Amino acid sequence: MTGVEPKSEKEESISQTVYSLPKDQYIKTQISRHATQLKLPNSTDIEKTKALQNIIHLLFGFNLSLFHEIVTQSIAIEEVYKLMLRTKNPNIRTLCGALLQVVQQRGTETEKKADWRTLLSPIVSFLFNTDELISELGKQALIDALEKQPESLQALIELDLIEHATEELNLLTDSILNSASQQFSIFDPNKDLPIGILANIMKVVIRMLQKGNINDIKTAELRYVAEQLSHKQLTQQFEAFCKEILLQSQTSQKNMNNNVLQPPEHSIPKMKLLTVAEEAAKHFICELSNTIMTDPVSIDGLHYFERNALVEYIQNQGISHVTYEATTVNDIKEEPALKAELERYLRDNPTRLSKK
Repeated sequence: MTGVEPKSEKEESISQTVYSLPKDQYIKTQISRHATQLKLPNSTDIEKTKALQNIIHLLFGFNLSLFHEIVTQSIAIEEVYKLMLRTKNPNIRTLCGALLQVVQQRGTETEKKADWRTLLSPIVSFLFNTDELISELGKQALIDALEKQPESLQALIELDLIEHATEELNLLTDSILNSASQQFSIFDPNKDLPIGILANIMKVVIRMLQKGNINDIKTAELRYVAEQLSHKQLTQQFEAFCKEILLQSQTSQKNMNNNVLQPPEHSIPKMKLLTVAEEAAKHFICELSNTIMTDPVSIDGLHYFERNALVEYIQNQGISHVTYEATTVNDIKEEPALKAELERYLRDNPTRLSKK
């Protein structure tokens, strides 16, 4: 009776050596050898694929003290990004991108700090994928990340997830407006993103707002779009999501204002409480500032002020030579000093404010 003979101690040792990660000098030599394969004119796509896979494997084995040397002195990185730019093979292009990401991630290990922005970037792509199952996977992964890794909130902010979500909701708003003359259905499969995916995106945004204080400028347009959509009577769930975004963004901004405006109790023993009128004026200025930063047409919003007086004041301050017509949102966005003076003017001249 024949059977599989157990490996001897020597054979086991050899087997482990073959499949274990190689040593530094061997790695450097092998990376260069496989990189050379990438630039050979007669190299086939199969050979390039194999070379890229081998380099990725090798990149996990070198000592981090050699990171700078391998990145700067090896021809591998240069050859990989050149190949990525010139190849027409999507599989090879993906492998090149994956290899460069591995290099980047190994570099962060030297700082002993995870680069959550890079790590979460592919998952954000999953969230916005047009396949609902993939989007659902992305949603759950990002919510888990927000629960378990506090750093992931800042990473998602830096990845502009809120801005991308706002863009998709804006597209939905445009679709509704363009369909005003005919029956509009949010369940139309021809839409870029169906309701299920939009719901996934909104759930992640809501969780972000719940987890931290996000800058008001980041959420201003999102609030505006959510406010518009909350009145469109699309679905009860969608309307609830819009209202939750409005609620959470307001709560987030209040918390941020409290953190900025309320120092520790021991530093200011006595604090002057705002009157109801002062609180209302402060809230109005805040809302007007939001309008100034987000209105795409002019600085007129739910409220207005006397422009002639404002322009005269600004010109007297020597901040900007603007005309009545030129006092638009673009002027204010491009000149922070002008915006600051505008807010100061409104604060000091409450009688100039009136309701539209």
